[in-house]
Amino acid sequence: MSTLTAEQVEGLKKAATKGLLGNYLRNHSVSFTGTLSMRREDLVELLRAVGGRWDERVNYYTNFLVVGDTGRFGETKKIHDARMRGTTIVTEEEFVAMLLKKR
Repeated sequence: MSTLTAEQVEGLKKAATKGLLGNYLRNHSVSFTGTLSMRREDLVELLRAVGGRWDERVNYYTNFLVVGDTGRFGETKKIHDARMRGTTIVTEEEFVAMLLKKR
């Protein structure tokens, strides 16, 4: 897992407030699991800035599950649920790329 620096996180937040992030995640629901390099609050803030929605749990409306380091637990319940429901599973790096992507 590559860790984003505090400066990179702040840069993403500034880009979000200026409307410089993409719109790929607009109207999409995202959930998070595992240990991530960014705080969940920051990830949710960025997701909402591009028009996405945060799901605390994986459900049939969840489009993406962002997976961080799950350590000794391996597959979490969220990962299992995402696989069962056909939710797309992505890494934190892929999620950040989606924040910047335009449709």
